[in-house]
Amino acid sequence: MILSKSPANIRISSPHVRSRWKRLLGWTTALFVLLFVALVCRIEWIANRPSPVRTTITPAEIAAEDALLKQSGLVVHDGSFLEPHPFQAPWTSRSLLTPWSWSHQPANRGMLASHRVRADLLLADLDILEPVMERAYGGWDSAAARGWNWNQWFADWRKQLAAKGANNLSYDEAFAPMDALFAFQRDNHT
Repeated sequence: MILSKSPANIRISSPHVRSRWKRLLGWTTALFVLLFVALVCRIEWIANRPSPVRTTITPAEIAAEDALLKQSGLVVHDGSFLEPHPFQAPWTSRSLLTPWSWSHQPANRGMLASHRVRADLLLADLDILEPVMERAYGGWDSAAARGWNWNQWFADWRKQLAAKGANNLSYDEAFAPMDALFAFQRDNHT
């Protein structure tokens, strides 16, 4: 090993030491690349993971719900009370109805007890809420006639939620746009 005479500029010129440094640099680079690929894969998985919300009601669940209603003395004259795909158009008076068991499971009670909403999931729900609200909300036309801009209101709400990403929001923060609607129009429909 040969060292230069200047203490400020010590250089190691041994081929053996340089070989070790090259191997260390190679392994460090390989590890970095591997971690980077793993991080990119994880981000891709998070971005494309399926929604935790179920979107299809099985025939067994429909039959069980109908039996429960019949046992309670209720009769549905036009088939079943539930639709197999409650969150898809065309919207009917039974759209968005789900089996009782979906909202009365221990996992759901824990989720509801947190009083938090994931911004990205609520953002996705606005695509369903907007056409359903236009069809079912009794104050839609009267608000529009008085100057309420529904398109702008939903666009602003979407923008607010998109800025929050997948963060958990309090109910007050997640549904803050509703306060503007209530201030504009108080009624018995909302």
